[in-house]
Amino acid sequence: MSLTLIVISFVFSLTHLSSINQITKATLLSLYQLIPNLLPLMLLFLLANSLGLFYPIGYFLQPIFRNIFHIDCISSTLFLSSFFSGFPTNIKIIKNSYRDESISLQQLNHLLKIASCPSFSFIVVVIGKNVFNSLQAGYFLYFIQVLSNLLLAFLIRPKVKPEKITLINIKEKMRKLKSQQKIIALLSSSFLSCFQVFVIMYGFMLVFNIQIYILSSIISNQFLLAFLHALLEFTQGIPKLSIFSYPVAFGLTSFFLSFTSLSIIFQSTALLEDIDYTIQDFFLYRVKSGILSIIIHIFFFCI
Repeated sequence: MSLTLIVISFVFSLTHLSSINQITKATLLSLYQLIPNLLPLMLLFLLANSLGLFYPIGYFLQPIFRNIFHIDCISSTLFLSSFFSGFPTNIKIIKNSYRDESISLQQLNHLLKIASCPSFSFIVVVIGKNVFNSLQAGYFLYFIQVLSNLLLAFLIRPKVKPEKITLINIKEKMRKLKSQQKIIALLSSSFLSCFQVFVIMYGFMLVFNIQIYILSSIISNQFLLAFLHALLEFTQGIPKLSIFSYPVAFGLTSFFLSFTSLSIIFQSTALLEDIDYTIQDFFLYRVKSGILSIIIHIFFFCI
């Protein structure tokens, strides 16, 4: 599927050089807007996770998260961090935790289902302020995303609570991680990981924006095009939803922030290409999360 989209984009670029130039500039501009929102927290979370700092945080979270969501110490921190790190940073952090053997494959698949919140700054500043001209709207959209994630995590929680981790266990795990890491190498690795993530982001953003341009030459209905743009690539697509009436635009935005977009799903797939995870469940729970966000949106608009 990815190869097919890339081939279509490549063939199109050979015959529409001026259009490709415009699309490339627009995509780069969108990426430049995302970098200040994503890079600092991406570096912070990657370093904290590699140094084992997620364990002591999870120790204090586990009385709540273990009893309510039936997830263990490290999964609790990974779940909480997803509310701030956004896509696809959370995917990278979850993958790294699996690589470090901090979580199992089963836990990785569970986290992929429930940890699906875009970053706070993207929702509040980029969407709230720039699209709806209101920081309050951004805060409310963020509240909906957090609430839908928490509800989904509760609804599909594992049947059995994980074992409670002790401070002695945490010290042993942190000592093991630190013994394998040197700070300079760790910094270099984190920067390279960030660069890899942004390259993947840009590549798929560009590919899907090209698909939208191709569709715009076939489809004349602006409402349908706005919907398809958000479905394929929501960084540039969500602002297009402003052509709908305010309640409809707000509801669709809530859905696509939870669903993410096909671009984000493909980015996640690229980051997880060497992991034996369940792509069908990942996609299905993005849809369920989006539907849950719409239900929450309707509930609060009706009261």
